Formats: sequence, structure tokens, C-alpha cells
Amino acid sequence: MPTSTDAKVTRYRLLVELMAVLVSTHRVDSVLEALHERVGTLFQAPVTLLALRQPDGAWNCLTLEGHNTHRKTLAASADGLLERALRGELTYTNELLSYAERSGLVLRRLDPDSTLPFTRSWMGVPLLMDGQATGVLSIQSYAPGDFSDDDLEFLQLLSTHLGIAMENAHLRERLEKEARTDALTGLGNRRSFVYSGERALASGDPVTLAVMDVQHFKAINDALGHPAGDAVLVHIGALLHEHALPDAQAFRLGGDEFALLLHHPHGPAYARVQAFLQHAGHAPWPVPVPVRLNVGLAEHRAGSTFEQLVRNADRRMYDAKLRGVQLDPA
Repeated sequence: MPTSTDAKVTRYRLLVELMAVLVSTHRVDSVLEALHERVGTLFQAPVTLLALRQPDGAWNCLTLEGHNTHRKTLAASADGLLERALRGELTYTNELLSYAERSGLVLRRLDPDSTLPFTRSWMGVPLLMDGQATGVLSIQSYAPGDFSDDDLEFLQLLSTHLGIAMENAHLRERLEKEARTDALTGLGNRRSFVYSGERALASGDPVTLAVMDVQHFKAINDALGHPAGDAVLVHIGALLHEHALPDAQAFRLGGDEFALLLHHPHGPAYARVQAFLQHAGHAPWPVPVPVRLNVGLAEHRAGSTFEQLVRNADRRMYDAKLRGVQLDPA
């Protein structure tokens, strides 16, 4: 039987191992999963709760009970258990029901229909991200008297490192998104376009690609200035985003060239692009000159590559320009 000192050393080692896993995890959801998978090695408690505060005061709660993970939303409360923990007014109690009765706290269950015992021992500490208390990390037990000052110390250490890991994961996700996003329009960029296109072809589902640009875009820039040209590009991006969801993806490839990746065979895709052009033709534009799009459409054929699909769509877009039409009928 290990002494209490041996047990504490073992616990610190497990905490260091968990911190290493958290720091090396790149996505927020994966950070939370890693936490839940290993938190049982640090605490002899059947329930772990991570509650993140939303701008409206509600809580997004991720709960692990045994091997079961649950996601719930808890409405805001002026003076609830999570609110007290967030403010640092309550860190732990070994008899939650008695504490609630003494302090006038109304307890709420995440799942009102749960048949599990009510929490008796409870610990909760604020989760800090970017210097702000944005959530609560809680460990709970159905039995009274399960927690100690040592448990609270480890929970506070864990919360500190969890907050750092989540900050890093948020930063990585933001940088990844920026690397895939066109800064001007908010659409996917060329890198995202190639990645999404190759994935779409690998899926085996029907894929049709529409490539488009603005007719005489240089003349718009020359006559009205580059801010006006940028406004046109932003407007096209908004129109494409509006019409891309839910079964197509829109991208800005660079300059005035855009693409729409449609998960349809040629016929339905052609009708979809026609509807988009009609809508764009009636929409108010942010410049006092007509704006006309030229579009080329190509359907993926078995055995062809994504590069070939792009070349076919490009060629048909230039054919549309030469014919003086918006959409090449081929």
C-alpha cells in the first residue's frame, strides 16, 4: 500500500502526463476528449463537468459519467452553483445538499429525468482563458466526504493547464481557418479549393465545378478605383455564400476569379448556376456600372483528375466570354 507521499508523487506524474497530452492536442474538441479520457486517473470521482459560459450567460456543459459523455445547455442563473464557482465563492463541499440548504442555493440537474444519485461531494474551479474566467471545471461524487484540500489543489492545477491548452487549440484553429480563407470575401481560398475538390472527387459522389470571373473587371478598377473593385468582389462573395449552402462550396481563387463546387451532376448544377446568375442580375451592386459574370461549367468524369476538371471549367468560361454569354451551354 503506497504511502500518502507516494500517492501524491504518482498523482503529480499523472498530471504531468496529462498536461503533455493537452499541450500537444490541436483542436478544442480533442482537448476536451483528452481531458475526459484521463481525468479518472487523477480523481476518484464518477462525474466530470466542463461548463463554458456563453455571452448570454447560458452554460454549454460537457459531462462525463462513467464512460458516458453528455452535452447539455443550462440556462443562465443569477446565483447558481456554476455562477458561484465562476466567482470563486465556492470551491468544494463534501455535502452539497446541506450547503445548498444553508446558503439558500437552488440546485438544478442537467438532466431532470436522470435516475442517477444526486451529487453529494462537489468541487469546481474557474477555467481561465486569455485572462478571463470563461468556464468552470468540476469534479463530483455521489458519496459525501470524498474530497480534500489536496484534491482541490490538483483540480486548480488541472484547470490552469486546461485553460492554456484550450487557448493554444483556439489559436491553432484560428490560424488554420485563416490559412484556408480569403481575407477579402471570407470564402475559401485556392488552398481550400484544391483540398475540398480532391476530397469531393475521392468521395465518388457527383461533382460539377463552376468557374467564374467578372467581365472587364480591370475597366471597373481603372474607372472607379480599387476600393470599388474590392466592393464588387465582396458582393460576389456574399452572393456565392448565400447560394452555396447547403450542398455546394464557394471559393475565391484570386483576382476576380471564383469557383463553386456543386455536389450535383451537370443538369441540376447547370440549373443552380442559372438561378444564381438570375439572382445576381437583379441584385443591387455597389458600383454605378453593370457587372457581368462569365461562368464555365464542367462535370467530373470517372478517371479524370481534379486538375483536368478545373481546366475544363476554365476553358468553358473563356468560351462563354468569346460567345458573349454568361454561361457556356456545353
